[in-house]
Amino acid sequence: MAADTRFPQEWFVGTRQKQRTWHLHVGPTNSGKTYHALKRLEESGNGIYAGPLRLLAQEIFERMNAKGIPCNLVMGDDVRVVDEHATVLSSTMEMVNLNKEVDVCVIDEIQMIGDEDRGWAWTEAVLGVKAKELHLCGEERTVDLIRRLAASVGDKLVIHRYTRLGPLEVEPESLDGDLTKIQKGDCVVTFSRRNIFAMKRSIEEKTGKRCAVIYGSLPPETRSMQARLFNDETTDYDVLVASDAVGMGLNLSIKRVIFEAVEKWNGERTVGIPIPSIKQIAGRAGRYKVPGRIDAQVKLDETSTPLPPAPQVGYVTTLDRSDLRAVRKALSTDVKPIKTAGVLPLTNHIELFAAQFQSEIPFSKILRQLEQYIRTSDLFHPCSLKESIEIAQLFDDITDLTVSDRMTFIMAPIGRDPKTKQAVIKMAECVAYNTDGSILRINDIDLEALDITPRTIIDLQRLEALHKALIVYLWLSYRFPATFHPRETAQELKVLCEEKIEIGLKAVRFTRKKMTRGRRAANSIAESLDPDSTANLADDKVEPDQHVGKKDSFDEQILIEETKLDEQRL
Repeated sequence: MAADTRFPQEWFVGTRQKQRTWHLHVGPTNSGKTYHALKRLEESGNGIYAGPLRLLAQEIFERMNAKGIPCNLVMGDDVRVVDEHATVLSSTMEMVNLNKEVDVCVIDEIQMIGDEDRGWAWTEAVLGVKAKELHLCGEERTVDLIRRLAASVGDKLVIHRYTRLGPLEVEPESLDGDLTKIQKGDCVVTFSRRNIFAMKRSIEEKTGKRCAVIYGSLPPETRSMQARLFNDETTDYDVLVASDAVGMGLNLSIKRVIFEAVEKWNGERTVGIPIPSIKQIAGRAGRYKVPGRIDAQVKLDETSTPLPPAPQVGYVTTLDRSDLRAVRKALSTDVKPIKTAGVLPLTNHIELFAAQFQSEIPFSKILRQLEQYIRTSDLFHPCSLKESIEIAQLFDDITDLTVSDRMTFIMAPIGRDPKTKQAVIKMAECVAYNTDGSILRINDIDLEALDITPRTIIDLQRLEALHKALIVYLWLSYRFPATFHPRETAQELKVLCEEKIEIGLKAVRFTRKKMTRGRRAANSIAESLDPDSTANLADDKVEPDQHVGKKDSFDEQILIEETKLDEQRL
């Protein structure tokens, strides 16, 4: 049955014929777990690193090569080959090569195996990668699930537990709204782009300290640059203002984390920040600063070497008094174990399912039917098809696309931006009707944005939307190279866009939007107290307010080999 996903272990016949050893490295943030896993990859000189972010994959790629270990990079929108004979590969999770036999595979942030949207990628990497040693790095709450998964395929499991390299302390008092109390090395965490720029402006005006900014919709390259500015003691960027994107991917020299709020807008309503997220973000405080050149590349999560001999205390507090109790409670709460791993049917399964419908049935409707029929066992849960269905609707009127083509476009990192979606529709038409897909001929890609000097948040959003469209174009250029070319033009435009975004970050200003007393109280009543969902926002004292390498024959060979997994699933 096409929708039967009860036993995904059976999808990887070649891997089941091998005896693997799983090493599960678990511990809190800043405990050295990923550091030890990557040391094993370095020692073996033959393996794969798989991370949840392009930023992480790129940084591991750079670090390995800087250490003299030849390493190639494979991401959805970027392939970089530094050595045709390199035996180490860094990739994003969805691009893990399940066909290559290696000694070691490091899978980062293993707790994301339980994610409702992307968990399938971790599940398939864990079950399918052909590595003698599998090193999984993440949170303690994954232990029981990983133990059951390993037993289900007859592999050996070794668990390594770690404690923080330095203590994490919640300060007795909040800043009580006083921005003049912000110090060098502080990271202020807020959960809207508007508030990020408003906070940056207010801090700079009240303290004279310059602020770097990091948030999710910034290009990874820009986030790396902002992190370097904050980490480098020779710059005057003393404070970091960031969203929850700071919780993963960069090793930042943060002395104290300050939560500006403990709730955010999820696209439909204001919700509390999940306790695991609060723990991960707070854990960034007291990060180890790597000795060495001040102009060195930003070091990644728990991979720096050598580790400094003396522990550094990390501090956590809140901007407003009303939030401090919620943060303190979150950090002292044990979260529930992750019980199931995410799974989705492979692309060939979906093609079999779609073949049972008449050709005039919209593909988005077929996916809705599939979602209803998916079956899983007690080890797994079906990942959400909601976003895939929404993307599929964009192409329902393009009749000449094959099921395989539709699946490829659904896999693309399109996101929610309306301009990006419109540009992708034009790209899909190029594939369907076999027309010229050179980037300068796709009018819906807003290249005119490169002509502006960004001074407002609207300008910045326009550039971010363009950058997203360029990323999607590059991603598709590796799947449809005969249609979307020359790739080099899009790469050059992407670099120009990133430079413009850097300019915009320095210019954009806004006013902080605070949550009203009534809204805070309503959230406190409405939000679940389940420690796996949100922090308890209720407080006795409530104060008022307030998501390329060179092109040659070897490149193409690597891409085809590396993307087989990507093309076999949603």
